[in-house]
Formats: sequence, structure tokens, C-alpha cells
Amino acid sequence: MFVRAKFTVSQSSKDSNGVNIVTLNAVTEGSEENAKFFSLTPSGTIDLAVINDETAATFVAGQEVYVDFTPVKVTEVETKLQQLTENPKP
Repeated sequence: MFVRAKFTVSQSSKDSNGVNIVTLNAVTEGSEENAKFFSLTPSGTIDLAVINDETAATFVAGQEVYVDFTPVKVTEVETKLQQLTENPKP
């Protein structure tokens, strides 16, 4: 299962070190779809530091984007490591 949220790019600029800073805010209004997303999905802010200029150029202030939250599948080895970490043998 995954959750899809809808955000608006509120800022896309470079900081004093030349790193692209992108800020996304959850939609709250502006359309019927936005109102539905606001009532059903996470709300908040996402801050990104983007090194690659071409990637940063895809984030345009005012643009609406979908953000998908998808659980990462845990491999068998990772599961075993987690079990060992959580329940160490004396």
C-alpha cells in the first residue's frame, strides 16, 4: 500500500553555497481535487537540497506535484539483522 499526497512547489532557489533549495507545501485549496487531498492525506512541508541543476529545474515555484509514500520492501537479510539488533543474545 502507498499514500499519494499533493504538494505545491513554494520555493526553488539557490542558497549561498550554490545548492538548489526546493520547498514543497501540501495543497489546501484551489480546486476540488486539492480539497480532497487536503482532507485525506498528510499535510506539511518537504524541504529538499538538490545538487543537480537539471533535476532542480524540474521544480518550478507554483507547480503542483504528486508525492508518493511507498514502503521500502525489506529483504530477508535486513529482517534477520533487525531481529538480531532488537533481540541480542546474552
